[in-house]
Amino acid sequence: MEIYFDTIFGHGLDYSAKNFMQTGGALVGLTSSEKESLSTIDIQQKLLSLLAENIMPNQKALILDFAKIGFICMPNDEKDLNKSHYLGSPKHGKKEIEDHSKDELFHLATLNLKEFDLNSKWVDNVQMLSFYIKINDSENGWPEEKDDFKVLNGNYKVTNHLSEDFEDVINFNIQPILDLPGYDHSLLYHYKFTEDDRKKFEILRTVYMHFILGENINSEVNKFLGYPDSIQNCVAYEAERIFNKRAYSDEIFNEAIDWCLLLQVSPYCKWFDFFDEFGDGSIYFMIRKDDLSAGDFTKCQVVVQNT
Repeated sequence: MEIYFDTIFGHGLDYSAKNFMQTGGALVGLTSSEKESLSTIDIQQKLLSLLAENIMPNQKALILDFAKIGFICMPNDEKDLNKSHYLGSPKHGKKEIEDHSKDELFHLATLNLKEFDLNSKWVDNVQMLSFYIKINDSENGWPEEKDDFKVLNGNYKVTNHLSEDFEDVINFNIQPILDLPGYDHSLLYHYKFTEDDRKKFEILRTVYMHFILGENINSEVNKFLGYPDSIQNCVAYEAERIFNKRAYSDEIFNEAIDWCLLLQVSPYCKWFDFFDEFGDGSIYFMIRKDDLSAGDFTKCQVVVQNT
């Protein structure tokens, strides 16, 4: 909800507060300089701490522990192969990116980790991450099997491939974000949030994200690390279920919290041409925390969701 100050002062603060706010509510306002400073993780953390203190004081420590650094990757009009980019030609040899039918996987993105402000040990041994996925058989189901996708690290060089009909490289702007899980994330089930807790958490998250994302609050985004923005249900839950071929069960919530987002690409952030063939599903590359810490990208799991 937005309230303009001329509305408040025009009718009197006391009158406006009683009509626009419930008992125990609060008005949160930022100066222009404070709003600009929200681009930094430190200030985002301070804002989150204040909101948690006012909305869910009993769960404040847990919510701050939930917070995880991610990077929104908004496509721009640049086409620089030397920077992190979506699409373009594969960065690895054919043998490295073949599926079980000996067909090449599609190059979805390559990230130069030097462009991201990461304070993690696993980054010391990884300079580039390239993401590949099968796009030409989605009518028979989303790519979920091990050979349907790959995440490869290391330096790359442009290699010779049979086909040169690749989409143009698309660069992106990088926005750091102290991210929070969605209301349906397995963390809330694991920590046994009550229905009232979940409602309060959703309010907290909505207000917090409104300040961080501004007018993009209702837009789907592409993202590196952080939390997946689910469309149907918890993406971490689905990663655990698919990877270990488990039947739906509440027990999965406990193991699902070990899965975290590596890369999220949404067709509603920007419609790349390959979505014409693939369909309008959002793609999530998921990885377990221990594998990420070890820099082991051989055990990732792709989840795809759509409306």
